Amino acid sequence: MMRSLCFFVFLVIWTPVAWAGELKECDAVDSLAVAGHFDFDIVTVHADTDDDTCRFSVNGARTGSPPQDQINDARRQLFGGPGTANQFLMQSEFPFEAMAVLLAAAGPDTDPSELENMLLNSSFVLDECVFAAGQNQPRSFQDPFGFTVECAVFPSFGDGEFFEIGPFRSISTDGLQVARMSIVVRRDAVWNLVSFPVQ
Repeated sequence: MMRSLCFFVFLVIWTPVAWAGELKECDAVDSLAVAGHFDFDIVTVHADTDDDTCRFSVNGARTGSPPQDQINDARRQLFGGPGTANQFLMQSEFPFEAMAVLLAAAGPDTDPSELENMLLNSSFVLDECVFAAGQNQPRSFQDPFGFTVECAVFPSFGDGEFFEIGPFRSISTDGLQVARMSIVVRRDAVWNLVSFPVQ
């Protein structure tokens, strides 16, 4: 069966300010799936390389499961309101449950407990990544016991620059003004990514 080109553009504006932009690409489909977003947006991508699907969620908009109110609660717990992404960095413990819910926002998981367990098992990776984000140090961390969780901190970067994690690639369209943190969880052919600003 021929798989068609998927092109998604989401423009979600929190304030009247015109923020710099970024494209999230997902190569789990036969051609290309792309979502455009502003640099202060929280983006979740679910990719299934067996089913050739990519699904996107921006700022917690539900495109799969769990329920929208659960996603909204997780987003508030992690980030508060617009422009308060550093709230995430100031928490005393990594918010495993809330992050798992947000990771599941774009996918079909009705129960994000498997994602939560995978994050818990890689807590050292996430702790190191949060520390790097707090120090504004661009770094990448990977589970050394076989790739299941990867976390990376990326600095602001210029127009046309890009970075990649698994089947995901991000391309700056206007020069990002803020650093971003990305967490990727892999379960065989299924990949979940969440990307958010950290300043």
